[in-house]
Amino acid sequence: MWFARKRRIRGADALNALLAEVNRAELQVETCNRALGVCEREHTDLESRVRRLEAELAELREARIEAYSRWWETREARDRALHVARRLRRRLNRLQHRLACRERSSEEGSLPSGPVSLGRGRPRERRQEV
Repeated sequence: MWFARKRRIRGADALNALLAEVNRAELQVETCNRALGVCEREHTDLESRVRRLEAELAELREARIEAYSRWWETREARDRALHVARRLRRRLNRLQHRLACRERSSEEGSLPSGPVSLGRGRPRERRQEV
């Protein structure tokens, strides 16, 4: 085992050897304690940094969701405006077409003002032979 001595020393030298081993062990304890203190400070610093970064990450995620929501609402508003603009453009084109047709019909004068049936849409009646 790591704490057992490998050989036995007798007499006064035994006392000095044992005292030297105790001093080495206590020095190693102090060295390890200093290293543990450094590790604990690093761990504390890293832990606080992790907390700050996690809080910042939560804020950034919330900001990302809000930005996406604004983008979506703006896109929806654009699509609605585009739909309305297209409908109004079609209505305007129909109105311009009607006005142009009225002007042409007033210039020609003899054309009827209402819808005219040209007879193309209905099938012709067959004559019955007697």
